Amino acid sequence: AHLDPIGSLALVFTVTGWAKPVPVDTRNFRNPKAGMAITALAGPAANLVLALVLVVVIKGLNLAGLLGVGLYLALAIVLQTTVHLAVFNMIPIPPLDGSRLLTALLPDWLYYALMRYERVIMAVLLLALFTGLLDLPLGGITGAILWGLDKLTFFLGTIWAP
Repeated sequence: AHLDPIGSLALVFTVTGWAKPVPVDTRNFRNPKAGMAITALAGPAANLVLALVLVVVIKGLNLAGLLGVGLYLALAIVLQTTVHLAVFNMIPIPPLDGSRLLTALLPDWLYYALMRYERVIMAVLLLALFTGLLDLPLGGITGAILWGLDKLTFFLGTIWAP
């Protein structure tokens, strides 16, 4: 139900994709703005936790001498894609999760004015993705997070050399 065919194809061709939105009933929150902001953080946070687990697995396999080049490359691609998706999702424009953080920060009138242009913004975002305009900023942030995960797990060695 969460799989989006176009978003899945985009993931293959641009290393960035998306899924169908998860329905959330804001009436279940005491503070709907804050509740949506916290809910929006769940996906990127899960991506970062998975990335941390992948770093530990890569380093553990490397320490045990079980990490061949092929397995390393496969795990490294999954790791980089996972972090990249977390970074991409935090872009603060609709319909990405980062825009839900704006709900908590912007006055309602300004947020709803922005939301009126959600389809246009998404089209511009897709164009930026397919033309590579976002490669440098997203790649830089992704690289910084990967560096941080490597330093966070320093006691297991490096992830860069199998």
